[in-house]
Amino acid sequence: MEDQIFYRFIKLELSQFATFESVNIDEESQLELSSSFRFTYDFDDNIVCCATTIVIAKETAPVLKTELNSYFNIQPESVASMTEGDCVVLPIGLMTQFASLGYGAMRGIIYAKTMGTPLEKIILPPNDIQNIFTAPAKFRK
Repeated sequence: MEDQIFYRFIKLELSQFATFESVNIDEESQLELSSSFRFTYDFDDNIVCCATTIVIAKETAPVLKTELNSYFNIQPESVASMTEGDCVVLPIGLMTQFASLGYGAMRGIIYAKTMGTPLEKIILPPNDIQNIFTAPAKFRK
């Protein structure tokens, strides 16, 4: 799987965006951030979906929860190089790249969607996603 993998960024889909403005946020507020990434694979169309979920909370009370799906079409030749037996194996480097693209888009979405609201001072910080994934994702048909 050392071959170069060719893909195309197809679309972004904001599947969830909820704010809980009843939680009082001020300059002194300590906020907790959790992020998670989930991958799925569509064998018919060679599409990887990376779902990026962000939850921001204050003392366990949610302030913002959002999920963004990023879709990537993998070229057939690249899928062939990622195939092991009856599995398609998504390498760690590609997972990191897809998650980074989704997380970066999420930063902009949160900024844009909270403008003019009490939550507009929340800026999703950069995240070094490079060390999150420790094993490739395997998809079995």
